[in-house]
Amino acid sequence: MQGRPGRIAAGTPPAESVMRVLYVDSAPGLGGGQVNLIEILKSLHTDAVIPLVSAPADSGVARWCSENDVELIRLPFQSAPRNRLRDLPDSLNSVFFLARQIRSRRIDIVHANTFKAGLV
Repeated sequence: MQGRPGRIAAGTPPAESVMRVLYVDSAPGLGGGQVNLIEILKSLHTDAVIPLVSAPADSGVARWCSENDVELIRLPFQSAPRNRLRDLPDSLNSVFFLARQIRSRRIDIVHANTFKAGLV
């Protein structure tokens, strides 16, 4: 029986239908977008979705992930750089870093949670 749109049908899906979703966030604190991301992570059906989060190590999202046993892939830049021009090489490095992570971890979907995450 088909579930309603937006709902996960009851029962355990076959292993090949489990999606690996990478949630990328770049903000330093826990603003509205980050609180929303955390609520999404809390409500996921982990038998249908394997969540991975990529965020800077010094961010509020990274702290939440480490406290809640959610796999974190640390982005190689600071969430609040002192100099945006100096941050550019780290941001470019993050593009290649995430591309490697997406391929090696066989990510099905990428959810960019902030403007900078979308650019990266």
